Amino acid sequence: MGLRDRALIGLMVYTFARIGAATAMRVEDVYVQNCRLWGRLHEKGGKAVDLPCHHNLETYLHAYLDGTGIAGDGDGSLFRTIRRGTAELTRTALPAANAYAMVQRRAKAADVATRIGRHDRHHGHGRRRR
Repeated sequence: MGLRDRALIGLMVYTFARIGAATAMRVEDVYVQNCRLWGRLHEKGGKAVDLPCHHNLETYLHAYLDGTGIAGDGDGSLFRTIRRGTAELTRTALPAANAYAMVQRRAKAADVATRIGRHDRHHGHGRRRR
């Protein structure tokens, strides 16, 4: 679970991906091109965006894919649920709402005082809240 969560949070931090785009990724959406790891995000409107991975994100994704054994499951979901009562990944895609709740739990556990929300990136920058 820790490898998955670190890879998912890293992906969102280093690519500014929406949580829905991140959780919709398949294993095949992480690929090597010119000796570098890339990620393909499927954005709203069906638009695919290919991005090179930051070296830290590359480390997180390799650790997750290799550590969980899902690297060979190309058409499977990249970020998956965990079977209740085990540490075993399922083939079921992690729902965006569950990923959002995970980010909230991880932020709280890390004593992050800043509000982290789905729309914080879009609202409040350069504006004063009333």
